[in-house]
Amino acid sequence: MAIARWVAAALAFAALLFVCLRPNPEISIYTLEGGETVALRSLHTSRYLQLDEETGQVFANAEAATAAAAQWQVLVLDTDTVRFLSRSASAIDARSERFTGRRTATASGCACVGYSNAHGFGRYCHPWEDETQPAWCYVSDNCSTAASRGSFGRRYAACDGVPEAARLVPVSGCNCSGEANAHGYGGACGAWEYKGQPPWCYLDVECARSRGAPYGRGNGSFGRPYEECEVEQPQGRSIRSFSSQPNRRRLMAPPKVAQLLASKPEQEQYLVLVSRHSNAFLQVEPPPHKDALLLTARGDELSIRSVFSSYERTHLILSLATNSLLNVCDTSIGEVCTGVRYAKGERLKLLRQPRRTARWKLELIR
Repeated sequence: MAIARWVAAALAFAALLFVCLRPNPEISIYTLEGGETVALRSLHTSRYLQLDEETGQVFANAEAATAAAAQWQVLVLDTDTVRFLSRSASAIDARSERFTGRRTATASGCACVGYSNAHGFGRYCHPWEDETQPAWCYVSDNCSTAASRGSFGRRYAACDGVPEAARLVPVSGCNCSGEANAHGYGGACGAWEYKGQPPWCYLDVECARSRGAPYGRGNGSFGRPYEECEVEQPQGRSIRSFSSQPNRRRLMAPPKVAQLLASKPEQEQYLVLVSRHSNAFLQVEPPPHKDALLLTARGDELSIRSVFSSYERTHLILSLATNSLLNVCDTSIGEVCTGVRYAKGERLKLLRQPRRTARWKLELIR
């Protein structure tokens, strides 16, 4: 009899605990005042955000939000605080050259303007696409040494001088057009798409047309003539230094990135989420960080990387660090980022348009 009463009491306690810890799906972000504990559920996969204790990365892979690793304490920020954090981040970028070697001016003295393209690349001097690429950044229209506008509509320039003896030029003698495709490839000679690829660039259209066959490879998938490059010697003699390999097909251009749905300022709520398990801030690092665009919880201090903006009724959550939407970017493992891959194996692009995998629900843990 005593055992039966003990079992009944245990079951009653378990039921009470479940009721107390279950998420409340009716919570509105505008009722949050700070200090509440919430769970964040993907409306696409119905899985909750959960911290991976070993890596510090956050995945949408929890079936329930009862574990501390799937629960987050809310901080609500006002506009003035967010503005201060944003200015602090900009100041750190601008003054970090002394401590990190990060440069904000090109070899010709033009200042980097701080603009980032759809991949999050270009705001200061860095080899953004891969470590073998020359460092570059976006510059103003007044920079006389800047290349033509790239596929993102901005002028860019190299940050390092290139020795004449090692300069790469198209085989035909035409000049590179200076215009890159939607992936940032082809503006100058480079092995853009994979390691060991013969360097190539898009050609000046008029020159390519006047040379005709056999010069150039015709138009790629972006509709422009391109050609492999070789090393130009100071005497003007060219030496082929790269073995001929079968060219991979030019990557197809992804869909144009749309603007976010217009929202009134008063419809926006600024949130910071702190892990109940580790007390670390949920955050997103912008490129070129090794975990760029991935959702992690490793930060131990408040910064713009930890600030998210939520919109009522849209179920969208925006990272202020990357100005892009929180998204389940790999549904097979629940990987969460602020980007999207439009094709398997493609580099992440910033997600700036609504997507079914980018819809979330904040649920209050009672």
